[in-house]
Amino acid sequence: MILKMFIPDEQVQELQETLHTADPDAVLKEIRRRVAALSLTKPGDRILLILPDDRRRLEAVFQVPIQTAEQLIDRVKRLSAVQIGPVTRHFTHDEVMRLQEQARFHGWSAEDYALLVANEVLDRMMDRW
Repeated sequence: MILKMFIPDEQVQELQETLHTADPDAVLKEIRRRVAALSLTKPGDRILLILPDDRRRLEAVFQVPIQTAEQLIDRVKRLSAVQIGPVTRHFTHDEVMRLQEQARFHGWSAEDYALLVANEVLDRMMDRW
């Protein structure tokens, strides 16, 4: 299959600035890399494309640049984990939902209830019962 694309000069210039090069071959190589990544998607598979404004919003939330899907997955996993010193405890979706239910049952916000649970763990660790 032959694919022909028209890319406005402004977008080519922006890509050159992003790549820090004026070399047209480097720009073409980057476009090929992006198209090749899309070609790995099988027919019927879903693909998630994160537009620049949405990526910037994600980076603002995570306070770190997001360049790859692996980085995004890692950051999302960290959202449902508690770390105390060198130990990290990841929560399953069901566990997170259960904590949220408990918070609602006791009339707390999810954040306040999670802080309460973390403080109870700290108290237990420090034998402050």
